[in-house]
Amino acid sequence: LAAGETPPLPDLDADPVAALSVATAHPAWLTARWLSRFGLEETQARFDANNQTPPLTVRVNTLKTDPKSLIERLKGEGVTASPCRYSPVGLIFEAVDQAPAGLASHREGLWLFQDEAAQLASCLLPVSPGRRVLEIGAGRGGKTTHLGEMLKNQGLILAVDNHRGRLLELRRNLKGWGLTCAQPLRADAARPLPVKSGSLDGVLLDAPCSALGILRRHPEIKTRLKEADLATFPPRQRQMLDAAAPLLKAGGRLLYITCTTEPEENEDLINQFLADHPEYRLAWEPDLLPAPAREFLQPPGWFRTAPARHNLDGFFAALMVREKG
Repeated sequence: LAAGETPPLPDLDADPVAALSVATAHPAWLTARWLSRFGLEETQARFDANNQTPPLTVRVNTLKTDPKSLIERLKGEGVTASPCRYSPVGLIFEAVDQAPAGLASHREGLWLFQDEAAQLASCLLPVSPGRRVLEIGAGRGGKTTHLGEMLKNQGLILAVDNHRGRLLELRRNLKGWGLTCAQPLRADAARPLPVKSGSLDGVLLDAPCSALGILRRHPEIKTRLKEADLATFPPRQRQMLDAAAPLLKAGGRLLYITCTTEPEENEDLINQFLADHPEYRLAWEPDLLPAPAREFLQPPGWFRTAPARHNLDGFFAALMVREKG
């Protein structure tokens, strides 16, 4: 090649893994994995979606305002916002003339950044005022605040995370949100938690995962994650499920959420858990979701979203019911 010339792309027919990997800037191991699972057309669509700029999506604090009122408030702050397609408490920022995090409405806790799929996944845990809920993997509080709104700030959320920095940010966000029913706790949720067996109405497990469903928001994962890393997630996810299982009372709900696409971390893991825990069954309750989002719940009870099909982050969720105490 002459100086400055670009080498030709690998031939798609001769070497589809190399061709697609180079053309779409995805690692070869993931390309091979998804080609085997999805085929060429679907893999290409998924990779193309990962390379698109995702929408700037926020969730409205319904303890303080409502979507319509917030749209008007944002207009005065120089932001053009419109309702989300699926989430009734979500807005998309279409035009912003300054850093959104610096807006007064953000400082006042009227909204936070959260993809629409994450908003919808939380809806699958049916909670009502006065209930006792455990959240595992609370992070900075995206789902904690949503649960608090569904509780109408009445009841208890034990918000567990093992990362000191995230818990500090969680405390700040809870204060800004005006949420007093959540109690942050630093703990390793793969080990027994200081919660009485059979005492909870609900558990939301936002499981640590390979995060292959959010590559469009976090493209650095493509270079950081190695194929060997995939095997490290299911054992820890299973430990957390097993630790949470005895904490629910009869009739309690266990909601498992990931932001990955891989069956070993999703359907396969849940099926194995259910086989080992006959006191639990998979729930099928599409009415928990807003009507436009019910298409994301597929038999026998898998909630799935995908960037290529829905312009949402790739989330998975499964709701389980404890039938026997």
